[in-house]
Amino acid sequence: MRAHQGDCIMMFGGPRRHCAVPRPSSLVPRPSSHSPVSWLRLTLALAARAAVRPALAADLLRVAWRFRSRTWYRRFPFLPLPSRDYVRWRMHTAYGAYDAVPPAADVERYARWVGKQR
Repeated sequence: MRAHQGDCIMMFGGPRRHCAVPRPSSLVPRPSSHSPVSWLRLTLALAARAAVRPALAADLLRVAWRFRSRTWYRRFPFLPLPSRDYVRWRMHTAYGAYDAVPPAADVERYARWVGKQR
């Protein structure tokens, strides 16, 4: 038998109760507003982490190159940036909100995983 209490599902059975599985709502970070300041803050946080760990910098550049629009050289500002629609779709599938800005820790974790795939 299960009952919800706090941020986890409590299992009943035997002499004690223990937290078995965290609730899904506690696993998903709250989406923040889609503003340039939020994305700038994420970029600065990742740049600071990359400055301390050069291997992470290489992994982040690899991720940025993977996410670029394939026709980036045809459109202004002629930078290898991802499509806005693609980024919104990725945020929706990952965080449940089109305007979510991922935490720096999530981006770092993904970049390290990509680096291990080489």
